[in-house]
Amino acid sequence: MMSLSLLIAASVSSASAQISLHMSDRPVAEVIKQIEKSTSYRFFYNSNLDGMRKNVNVSAENQNIDEIMNQICRQADLSYVIKDGKQIVLTAKEKQSEPIQNKKVIKGTVLDPYGDPVVGATVRVKGTNLAAITDINGNYSIQAPDGSTIEVTCIGYVTGKGKASGDKPLNFNMEEDDNYLNEVVVVGYGSQKKVNLTGSVENISAKAIENRPIRSVTDAIQGQMAGVTVQSGTGQPGQFSSIKIRGNTSVNSGGALVIIDGLPGDINLVNPQDIESVSVLKDAASAAIYGARAAEGVILITTRQGTDSKVKVEYTDNFSFNKPTRIVKSNNSYDHAIMQNLAYTNAGLAPNFSEKALEAILDPSVTALPNGNDWIYTADTDWISMMFDHSFQQTHNLAVSKASESLRYRFSAGWLDQDGMFSEYGPDNYDRYTLRSNVNADLVKNKLNFDSKMTYTGTTSKTAAQFSSWTIPYITMIQAGPNMPVYDPNGNYARYRMQANPIQALKESHYVCIRLADGALNGGCLPPCR
Repeated sequence: MMSLSLLIAASVSSASAQISLHMSDRPVAEVIKQIEKSTSYRFFYNSNLDGMRKNVNVSAENQNIDEIMNQICRQADLSYVIKDGKQIVLTAKEKQSEPIQNKKVIKGTVLDPYGDPVVGATVRVKGTNLAAITDINGNYSIQAPDGSTIEVTCIGYVTGKGKASGDKPLNFNMEEDDNYLNEVVVVGYGSQKKVNLTGSVENISAKAIENRPIRSVTDAIQGQMAGVTVQSGTGQPGQFSSIKIRGNTSVNSGGALVIIDGLPGDINLVNPQDIESVSVLKDAASAAIYGARAAEGVILITTRQGTDSKVKVEYTDNFSFNKPTRIVKSNNSYDHAIMQNLAYTNAGLAPNFSEKALEAILDPSVTALPNGNDWIYTADTDWISMMFDHSFQQTHNLAVSKASESLRYRFSAGWLDQDGMFSEYGPDNYDRYTLRSNVNADLVKNKLNFDSKMTYTGTTSKTAAQFSSWTIPYITMIQAGPNMPVYDPNGNYARYRMQANPIQALKESHYVCIRLADGALNGGCLPPCR
């Protein structure tokens, strides 16, 4: 049972508004929504806060916002701050630290397995915000309650733990993290463990790519690697993101060199579901292997092989809808007509919309008024929102693989079908078909090995005809006034003088169809390395 009422005089400021609110055993998020619904206050908070999921009881009759917030925060362990009179920021209530007299100064040294100091390790009292950093000699000093747990963390080492005991020194001998150092990454001449690497290399595995609604490998890399910038494309079907490693290096930048299973290739033509790992060589050392082409970094892609001793058949599909994150807001028809009349008057011409036409615009049942052989359109059409509504995308992948003692193979096929925003009315689509065959066989055990990698990629892109760098439907859409409907009263496509109808331009105009094919074969017979 809940009720909410708001009593406020016009001359009273929002800070002194009298609020009546009665809610029992309701989540904090629901309570503040009720306050927002009936007052001018707006709340800002992190939805992951533990307090936001707690249930509270609020009973307030003609109380101000501070009194109500104190009730809520006391029960939910939250703190609040009112900014600019109407914005309320919620945060977690800071835990009271233990009195200083109960803390001891703990000192010690952090050493690696070889007895050398570990510099820059983080020493923290578990469960608190108390922390320190080791100096150049591996020494640290921290205040900690007697009997508390001290944790030491550093990249490449297993977390060390110890108990604070009075004023006794607490030293740590760190152990190397084998899981981190033994991770295998692909480099120019094969693969190495991270423990042996001297260059700057970033790596992501197939787990970071699987089950994601991505179109290409560039989408999979986005946000996964430090120093690697992925810049989104135009959003048009078939227009993929671009990659920059450590920023732009020249005004005529050609981008990073992409090596797919040992051969140069196009990163956007690889099926993401075929990828085993992606390594990015970011420093100048890669130029020693690939020469001047590696000036802007190298992206090494390794495709998947068979791993299961039995025949494994995999099928994956993904369906998604895309919507613009932000679109331009269009004027309504009435404001458009008023501004157009003003422009005509300022130019010394008669207004384009008469008083009768302005009245008709306000009547939703009237879309046009006859004007000789033409029409004066009085509809209210938001062309931008209508045509940039949503688009559909689907991917399908099929793979067959097996790995035995002498034979390893994986055959795969993939299809990406990507519709554009205009696809509901006309040609705006991109299709990509991929076929891949990876076969590795021991022809003569321990003497002769056969390795074959074949791939074929076909793409089909359908777009409306272009004028300069813009498509004709896009030009007609941004030029069409909101007063023009899709159809006139006779059922024909609405047009205004030389102004074309955007939907008619999509459905009836010519379109461009581009088909491309790409393939590669990489194979050979080699004796095993001894």
